[in-house]
Order: sequence, then structure tokens, then C-alpha cells
Amino acid sequence: AHAKKNDIIQDIFEKYIFVHAARAQESRVFNGYYFAILSQNVQPPAAVLGDVIRCGGGKLLSTMPSVKALKQVKKLRDEDPRSCRPGTPD
Repeated sequence: AHAKKNDIIQDIFEKYIFVHAARAQESRVFNGYYFAILSQNVQPPAAVLGDVIRCGGGKLLSTMPSVKALKQVKKLRDEDPRSCRPGTPD
């Protein structure tokens, strides 16, 4: 009974991810955004999150940007907030 319940939960989760990935593909909600997964201990799993981000038009960074790069973005944002709006992906 417990194994069957787990199978049902897994099926619901997979359908949920599929529906939301399809929706993200239609509207590309992450166009121009960059993401870094800081921990592999996330739910859904990092691989699934990466797929969702890419399906939504976002870019998944393989490593976290340097502190220097993040400070430069913050400085730009503080000086001109419009300069940090997402653009169109390559």
C-alpha cells in the first residue's frame, strides 16, 4: 500500500513538472535571467530545476559568479536600475 501511494505521488509530481515546464516554454518566464543552484540538496532535484529554468528561457550558470562580479552588478543596479532588467537571451 505504501509503495503504491509513493507511485501515485511520483506520478502527480511528474505531471505537475511537465505541465509547468510546458507553461514556461510558452511564456518563457525566465528570459534574460541567470540562475545558480547553490546546493544539490534541493527539491525538486537540481537536474529537474535546471530543466525548468532552461525551458523557461533562463540560463543556468555552472558556477556561482565571483563576489566582485556580483558587487559590480549591484553597483550598476544602484546607479541605473533599468540597466539590470533582463534582456533577450542570445
